[in-house]
Amino acid sequence: MRPFWTDLSHCDIFFCIMPNILHQLHKGVFKDYTVKWATASVNEKGTEVDRRFWAMTAHPDLRYFCKGISLISQWTGTEYKNMEKVFLGVVAGAAEKDVILAVCAVLDFIYYAHFETHTEESLQNLDCA
Repeated sequence: MRPFWTDLSHCDIFFCIMPNILHQLHKGVFKDYTVKWATASVNEKGTEVDRRFWAMTAHPDLRYFCKGISLISQWTGTEYKNMEKVFLGVVAGAAEKDVILAVCAVLDFIYYAHFETHTEESLQNLDCA
């Protein structure tokens, strides 16, 4: 059975399906899965990750999560991006090596997915991530 759109002259179905980076990557892949999994792997209650966020040195270009991340109930896209900037450093040294590698790969993928245009090299790096 052929798809209905194959005979439409000016239709490219792949331009109709646009990714939603905020909900699919930042909230879905990163916050809902990677953060929960990495936090649980550090310790069962998640207090170690919050403690590491509290201990982070303030910097003008980075958001300081003074109460950690476990008590935040409503997140914005900016908060996801700010947490992504420091999350690898937060879990480094507290989690197993495989967890750190997985978090690094997810973050690499998210950053490459933000490119507006890609080269062969950036697509290979995206695929490797």
